[in-house]
Amino acid sequence: MILLGLLSFFQMTFIPGYILLRVLKFKMISKLQIVIYSFSLSLLINYFLVYFLTLAKFYNPYVIYSILALEFFYLIYLIIKKRRNTDINFEFDLRNPNSPPKDLLITLSIIFIFVFFYFFISNLYDIFRTHDALFSWNRWAIDWYLNSMPGRTNIYPQLIPANWSLSYIMMQNNNVQFFANSIMPLFPLFTSLLFLDLYKRKKNIINIMALIIYGIVILCFSSEFIRTGLVDTAFSFFLFLTIYSVQNVEDNNLDTKNLILITCSACAAAITKQLGLLILTFSFIWISWLLIKNRKDLALKDIFKKISILFFIIISTLSWYLIKIFEIKKGSEVLDIFFVSQDFHQGRSYLQRLLNGMSHFGGGVILLYFLLFLILVSLFNKKSRWFSICLTLPLILLWGFFFSYDERNLIAAYPFIGYSSAYGISFLFEKFSKRKKLYPKNFFIVLMIIINSLIILTGIAVITNKWAGIFLFKIVSYLSHKTINQGWFGILDAVLGIIIVFCFCCIITLMFSIIKEKIPHKIYQFTLSGKYILIAFLIILLPLSFALYFYIDEINNNQIKLQKSLGVPEVNNLMYEYKSDNIIEGNILTDYYVITVLPGFEGNSKKIFLENENFKILALTPPYTSLMGTIDNNTYGLLISDNYYYDPKFSEEINKKLKSGEFTLIFNEQGVNFLKINK
Repeated sequence: MILLGLLSFFQMTFIPGYILLRVLKFKMISKLQIVIYSFSLSLLINYFLVYFLTLAKFYNPYVIYSILALEFFYLIYLIIKKRRNTDINFEFDLRNPNSPPKDLLITLSIIFIFVFFYFFISNLYDIFRTHDALFSWNRWAIDWYLNSMPGRTNIYPQLIPANWSLSYIMMQNNNVQFFANSIMPLFPLFTSLLFLDLYKRKKNIINIMALIIYGIVILCFSSEFIRTGLVDTAFSFFLFLTIYSVQNVEDNNLDTKNLILITCSACAAAITKQLGLLILTFSFIWISWLLIKNRKDLALKDIFKKISILFFIIISTLSWYLIKIFEIKKGSEVLDIFFVSQDFHQGRSYLQRLLNGMSHFGGGVILLYFLLFLILVSLFNKKSRWFSICLTLPLILLWGFFFSYDERNLIAAYPFIGYSSAYGISFLFEKFSKRKKLYPKNFFIVLMIIINSLIILTGIAVITNKWAGIFLFKIVSYLSHKTINQGWFGILDAVLGIIIVFCFCCIITLMFSIIKEKIPHKIYQFTLSGKYILIAFLIILLPLSFALYFYIDEINNNQIKLQKSLGVPEVNNLMYEYKSDNIIEGNILTDYYVITVLPGFEGNSKKIFLENENFKILALTPPYTSLMGTIDNNTYGLLISDNYYYDPKFSEEINKKLKSGEFTLIFNEQGVNFLKINK
């Protein structure tokens, strides 16, 4: 099972995309592009594979094993017959005697890439934990795994759940979630690789600055979402990949294969989140306009052929939405886009929505306002003006006006914020720099290092020691004759965090100016041979799988144990104890949603949450579901929170039935109550 899980990981992240690049002979500008497009195209190909096999009712492990066997034999063929094209070279020139800041920026960018890789490593062996991942995205993945089209999706697209289902169907076990969950931290990592590849090809330090800003923003604002199974980082990656692919067309020509890459990237965004439909529409319009604009260099037959191929890919993508629109008309599906974009804001004006969304970032809003300032400055830079006007600002405004009820919806704009902000910094530097190369004496450098170190230590002391912060606020209050409340602590931490990062960068820059001559010319340089990649893969994969074979039961039990700890572990334990001693015949009314996804409480169909036949879902927030009106002959009991148990609308009736013996209170634990209906 573990071997199949490892293979499913490579199926999701590399194998089919790499094969497509080789079969269709895509010309990659850089070797790093092979890795990036193999990753993105694999996810897209897997989606289409799962989607169409499910429509045909052929999505089962035997079909997937057969496809995987064919892929594996083709990879061996590539290694044997085309070894010369399988080397991947990585080389980063860090030393520039005339530009220590450039050395610093490249070094920081490599650090951020390793930080994202750490998120990937630290996420291994974990499970889905957040509400949306548990009750939406993974629920739909289980639907795919059971060879059925996901229901009650609110028309959310399915690229990520379809890929997760591959790991489940290959292992024939949906309790082991860590292979599916492991791909999620890869999206920020590959987004940073997009910036890195742009720098390697264009030699423009702006791309490195953008990578660093992107890293700072996502780590400061959304680090908790990187490993949670939420698709926002994946959507962000595909959006930026589309723009990255557009730049490849500008660098080359209107070759059909380049246009296919743009379309595939936009399609992947469109079937990751609904907003991707906008980038897909604009991409198709832009490509069509580009072809018409260059019609003198292309035959009408070629233009028609190119547009037909792209149109076929787009229609295949949109077929999911067409099916769901048909289901909406039938009443079997609902659309909540109007609720989340309008009703959720409770009558606020567009400006109020934007400001309210900004407030969700707490003290970090200062950094966000600073980045907005840089984006506005980037409008004065000819190289970034249209990028900021057409992409960065619209994404921010779309979030602010319609989706600012949750700060994580802004993640889609993070790469664009990084890119535009970097150009804003470049414009300010060019405007205000004296364009002189100053090389201060070592004494002055050492003095500045000491001063910056003291500032860092002071900032850390204030952040980690609230008494120091309180003392500082008392001084400010005394001098300004104003009362400073506790709410300003978040702002203080954010400001001090920015100062600490700035001073740390200054120290590294100053140290580089002293030791720059001792740095090797190419500090990061290595070559990966395709032949040795396969050999290393086999050396690591096969023995590791063989060793883990003896721990299959332990791994499976550990995953189940982690899932049993979701929500309130004490309540879960009591329910498991009750279930082991009693036969539960019928369904349970509950607003304790976690119980519907716990191993052992799923129904015969293995479906969870809304489709779990053992439970009926009660409203989690007002207006609450009518308890007594929901009870029928098949109801076994009520697993309800204090919101229901003590609500005046229900408490009197519940107490009457407890006194009359119609209900029996089994337990009351951590605000959750389990009542059995006596028949």
